[in-house]
Parts: sequence; structure tokens; C-alpha cells
Amino acid sequence: MADGEAFNRNDPPRIHRLVTGDWGGVVVALARADRGLHAADPQDLDRMGFHVGAPVRADCWCEGRRLSGWQSPGDFDLIPAGARGAWEDSSPAEFVSVRFRPEALAQATEALDLPPERGRLAPRLRARDPLVQLLVLALRDELDCPAPGPALYRESLGQALARRLVAQHTGAVRPRISGLSPRQLDRVVELVEAELDRELSLADLAAAAGVSISHFTAMF
Repeated sequence: MADGEAFNRNDPPRIHRLVTGDWGGVVVALARADRGLHAADPQDLDRMGFHVGAPVRADCWCEGRRLSGWQSPGDFDLIPAGARGAWEDSSPAEFVSVRFRPEALAQATEALDLPPERGRLAPRLRARDPLVQLLVLALRDELDCPAPGPALYRESLGQALARRLVAQHTGAVRPRISGLSPRQLDRVVELVEAELDRELSLADLAAAAGVSISHFTAMF
């Protein structure tokens, strides 16, 4: 299921966002959808709905695609920016909603050395990807945790998720990317050791290595 607004004139079901985090261009929310028919209206953001609750019977549509069956934990749908979709759940469903601002996917595309036009996500219904699952569940844990990790960790998770989706769910072929040189790594380590009392950001580490944020996250 994908994040969207509910519609049903007689008894409209709703989506309840339980807790939300906004980390480095990636907006994550733990949400619960009422039983019924929902519409994912076109938005400016690429969206993912990652199922984490009990299995639920669902009918899903997106851009001419349709899939019916059981939605199980680990299944996810992708609704690209500007796309229209809908889904109907036979019972209440819990999911993690992830919305990507344009800069997040642009950075992921740059990190993969792909042309900008290759960074548009493709529609997906009930997809599965073990690395996507690990990253989304780690982001969900950050939402639930009373003492969440540093901002650098949450931002890195969001960037890693964006890169994985661009690499595996756009049809783009990911070129090989070399790691940090010994000199670049030394500069990063020196910065971390010198600033142990300060919460560093990806921008700080990338600047120390002399590369952009997107290239730093891929190289590191």
C-alpha cells in the first residue's frame, strides 16, 4: 500500500500517522490504514508504503498495474512522483510510509553516477528486497526508540534506502564506484577524532573528504 489520502463518500477510511521523522530529505512515518478503499493521489514526492503489520488481503492499482492478494510483512509498493494509485484493504493495515524529497533521489542518482533522468522510481506493487527491508525496519526502530541514534545515523539510513531504490527499482544499471582513498579516509578520521564532542553531519564528513554528500555516502 502507498501513502495517500483516503476516499469513500459513504464511510471514508482514514490513514492515521502514529509518529513521523524527517531526516535528510526522507520523511518516515509509522501509519495505520483503516479497512477500505484509499487513493494515492498524485504528489510531488516519490512514495513508498512498506507493510509491517499482520498479513492483510489487498487490491492495489498504480499507473495501469493491478495486483490482488495477501500483503505480508516485508512487501512494499512504490508510487512515483506525479503517479496515481489506489488500494483496498480487507482489514486495518499497519505500514511504514516513506516519502522522498527530490533532493534525496537526486543525491542518490549522483552517488551512483547515473544521469538525472535515471533517478525516477518505477511503480512497484508488492515488491520485496531484503536490503530495503533492513533499512526500513532500522528507520522504523528510530521512530520507536525513546533515545534515537545521532542525526548522522538516521540521515545515512535514509540516503542508503534512496540509493538502493534508485539502483534496483528504476531499471538503471549501477556502475562500479571506488571507495575513499587512504588520504580521504585519514582526513575523515581526523575530523571525527577532533570533534568527538560535536554531532557531525554527512555534510561535515563529505567536506573533509573533499567530495559531495552523495558521492561520500556511496564511496564510504
